[in-house]
Amino acid sequence: ADDVLWSLERHAGKKMEQSDEFDNVSSMKKTGPREITLRFKAPDALFTKALAGDAGIVYSKKEVTAQGEEFGTPGHGDACSGPYTLSRWKSGDSVTIQRYDDYWGKKP
Repeated sequence: ADDVLWSLERHAGKKMEQSDEFDNVSSMKKTGPREITLRFKAPDALFTKALAGDAGIVYSKKEVTAQGEEFGTPGHGDACSGPYTLSRWKSGDSVTIQRYDDYWGKKP
């Protein structure tokens, strides 16, 4: 829940592209070891749609803060969870991924 809450708070930051998706959110807090609770200013049927997009990406706080300003830029890694890892990013040319052997789910 810690990385989920941290990621949502990061996305809600005014400098973030998806911050407008959180305009109707009045509070976000961790309410259990695997649970967060969001409260809204008014009902918001479209918020789950926003979470299915960029506003819902969950990052590893440890990885993002370790990379600092270089996070998510060409030539540097990201901090997502998935069966592949970014091994090379050559801006304007190519992206190379490779299997992530420590992936928690079904192996690719």
